[in-house]
Amino acid sequence: MKLIDPRKILKIELPSFKGGNVEMYDSLLTYELESLDSSLSEYDKGIKVLQFLVKSWPFTDETDTPLPINKENLGKLPVPDFTLLMNTVTKSMTFLEEKKTKK
Repeated sequence: MKLIDPRKILKIELPSFKGGNVEMYDSLLTYELESLDSSLSEYDKGIKVLQFLVKSWPFTDETDTPLPINKENLGKLPVPDFTLLMNTVTKSMTFLEEKKTKK
């Protein structure tokens, strides 16, 4: 049996950028959890998870080079767009809350 990425890809249209679809995975991979250091603020954890979950986005620089999905560029998004992406992150992370309540 082949170990392939079984995650679903969600397409999210950002309200400020009509036709600007962001493709996001619906969950993290196990190795990505390792990077979520407990010393990070909730905001930084959210940014880190967002970087893992965003598969592609439509943003480029003035030479049409795709912009990296990083804290600086995510910070340039209007709040409604960022909030929509973070809501998707929150939904994908519900398993962590379920794990805490089972203890």
